[in-house]
Amino acid sequence: DALGQLTGGVAHDSNNLLTVITGNLEMLEEELEGQAALKYVREAQEAAAMGARLNQRLLTFSRRRKLEAQVV
Repeated sequence: DALGQLTGGVAHDSNNLLTVITGNLEMLEEELEGQAALKYVREAQEAAAMGARLNQRLLTFSRRRKLEAQVV
């Protein structure tokens, strides 16, 4: 139970950080439209999306999120 609570807390705090990072990357993307540096912004956005997916799995583990079974 304690591990689940810790995991849920870490995932929640991490989601808060990812929200700020993603929002700033979106604003930067608008500023860099058409520039070569835009590829770095898009790579960072993909990494943030991967972090969000990891947080979803952590929240599922901590049972704070409903388990959604999928056929694989």
